[in-house]
Amino acid sequence: MLKISNTSLVAILFIFSNIQSAVAACNISSRADTLLNNMVKNYQILLKYNDKGTVTSKIGGINHVQEFKTYYEAPDKFRFQWSEENPYTNKRRLHKL
Repeated sequence: MLKISNTSLVAILFIFSNIQSAVAACNISSRADTLLNNMVKNYQILLKYNDKGTVTSKIGGINHVQEFKTYYEAPDKFRFQWSEENPYTNKRRLHKL
């Protein structure tokens, strides 16, 4: 019969828990790779895409609001625009790419 001291048992448990963490990290990495590969495949067959949204942030106690729009049409039409409001003058400025 094998005798294991308390110190050895703690060491074994520590090593085992680290192995589990490493395996879990590999599984996450593998899932992330799968997700990214699927995303690339889907974007390669994408014909049209558009979206819009608003980003609101508070910097130095001042609210900043930016609105954006994205347009894409295969194979090479792309436009991204965003506008931001000057929090001091309330004037909106439009930017386009």
